[in-house]
Amino acid sequence: MSRPVVRNFLTGSLFKRSMQPSKRIRRGAVACAVVTTLAAPAGASAASAGAAWHFRSAPTLRPPELTVTTNAHRLPGSSLIFTTPFKDADVASPEVGQPGALIMDTRGNPVWFHPTQKREVDEDLQPQTDNGKPVLTFWQGVLATQSGATANGLPAGAPEPGAAFEILNQRYQVIKTIKGQDGWTADYHEFLITPQGDALYLVAKTVKANLSTEGGAARGAYEDSGVQALNLATGKVLYTWDMADHVPLTQSAVAAPKAGVWDPYHLNSIFVAGDGSLIISARNTWSVYDISPTASGGPIDWTLDAKPKATDSTFTLGAGAAFSWQHDAQLQRSGELTLFDDHCCALGQKLAKPLPSARGEVLALSFTTHTATLVHSYPHSPPLLVPTQGNMQTLSGGDVFLDWGQQPVISAATASGHLIYNAALPAADSTYRAYLLPWTGLPGGKPAISVVRTGANATVYASWNGATRVAAWELLAGAGRRLKALGKVARAGFETAIHIQGARTLNFQIKALDARGTVLASSAIR
Repeated sequence: MSRPVVRNFLTGSLFKRSMQPSKRIRRGAVACAVVTTLAAPAGASAASAGAAWHFRSAPTLRPPELTVTTNAHRLPGSSLIFTTPFKDADVASPEVGQPGALIMDTRGNPVWFHPTQKREVDEDLQPQTDNGKPVLTFWQGVLATQSGATANGLPAGAPEPGAAFEILNQRYQVIKTIKGQDGWTADYHEFLITPQGDALYLVAKTVKANLSTEGGAARGAYEDSGVQALNLATGKVLYTWDMADHVPLTQSAVAAPKAGVWDPYHLNSIFVAGDGSLIISARNTWSVYDISPTASGGPIDWTLDAKPKATDSTFTLGAGAAFSWQHDAQLQRSGELTLFDDHCCALGQKLAKPLPSARGEVLALSFTTHTATLVHSYPHSPPLLVPTQGNMQTLSGGDVFLDWGQQPVISAATASGHLIYNAALPAADSTYRAYLLPWTGLPGGKPAISVVRTGANATVYASWNGATRVAAWELLAGAGRRLKALGKVARAGFETAIHIQGARTLNFQIKALDARGTVLASSAIR
């Protein structure tokens, strides 16, 4: 039996790599071995733009690859990217990878992936706090097709009945499922948990109506939008604020169709302002509203309407402040309003002429002069035409983080607009939003291990879906179940590949170690 040689493994500190070959060490029944670690892109098979990841140790997970083209390393090191890729029905090319909820690091390496089933998609994945504990939330359901040809006749992008919001704990276990109440369907565009333990979320429902005065059918129907509040502890609905009770259908920028369900409002964001009022965005009225909802209704306190010749706006738009088909309106502590300005277009609209680039936008609202003034504009370079979706998140230090919606691009810029991060998913993918936020994942179960043997050699693949505290892997080997440690290698992306020379018929096990070298969990023996 040859004595093992363990080369290039970590000794002492988990991040101090040995620069010289180690001495030959007697390891009992362990064969001669050389341990090395590969960077994740080489250890997995996602090696080109527009590809999907494939993992030996997690073969059922095939998230689309994020290709990073610009990274100035300005983004917070502890933060991860949260997004939900799904097939863009407007792109003819086939879907790449699986749709689902995806957490990545800023280098594009997956951290956690939750693939969906059949026609379902996940939307609006983000970390929040529920009853003082970190949770993940996202919407899961079926969206009406881009063509609008659904069994319910719903407009494109509308949630089909049966959708729900899921709340997961740090072990990625579903602890609560929230559906729309009182005849409303859970709408993926927003789900927030307040410090008071209430859930605020958007809902939708189909209402039959005579739409002939709006150019539609006498026996028509429209998709109403609303805000629903529910106490998470009791499950009691606190209120439902109905858009149709406060905003006339005539305020829509979308013409009523002769057939199918009309989408006059399309609420797509909620933000809780400092005074407790809600800032909501309605894509199809080109408007942002400040509302004070109650169990009996609640007024609109002010309206920012960007339609030409708006009749209900509290503010007049200054030069360059115009927006349309917007998303993600938030009132910052500074009093400035941020939003993602798609500036394009009614769903299904044929793009007959060039349109302005989508952009992140910052507006100063004056309640004295009743004006909205452009403060900052963040277009992408090169310009991007974004028909749907998108968001802008403000970061500490004035930087901004943007998801470009139907264009599968994620970027970040300084306050002055200098690009510091840019990455893209495959062209066939679409993303509703992306966030850059911290998260600690503590998955249950065991790390995954796979062993590929080639003659006398072997490669051990190690991963643990959702684990954020793994800094290194310890490799054990031996005959039968009597295993001894060979060495430690630094974690390299979602899946780490460890090459073993002279492995013959040994069995292997890996242990997940945190930054202090503490064992978090052990895999099965393979």
